Amino acid sequence: MCAFQNLRLTQPPLQFGALKRRWFFISSLLVLLVAVLAVHIDWTWKRKLSPRGGRYFFHRVELAVPSFRQSDEKWRDDPLGGIEANGTLGGEGCAVAAAAMVFKFYGVETDPQQLNWFLTAVNGYTEQGWIYWDRAAWFAPDR
Repeated sequence: MCAFQNLRLTQPPLQFGALKRRWFFISSLLVLLVAVLAVHIDWTWKRKLSPRGGRYFFHRVELAVPSFRQSDEKWRDDPLGGIEANGTLGGEGCAVAAAAMVFKFYGVETDPQQLNWFLTAVNGYTEQGWIYWDRAAWFAPDR
């Protein structure tokens, strides 16, 4: 007998377990990459903000919004909606001051006093002196 007869030239058996593990790892990695890309695109895509709902911010967001103090002597004694019982801008006008800051940030020339006058003229306050936000938006309809 020849020494070469005992050598078998066969292929090693297929190892489906290793192949399945590799396939699972590669497909899982691909799904993870697609998910990360989808979240990134959704998070960074610029679009109009919804007036309802919201989204969690993973990091601090600061905007260069101009500051109006509701207690500024120019308007602190002005009554909300022109009605003394509703209080004054200095005492209860935080929402008006905040809305004026947002308008100013977007280039609309206003201050809390002017916004209060406007809201008074268009019945932009409830009986309790709260802002009707849809009426506040009338101040800058093109924005």
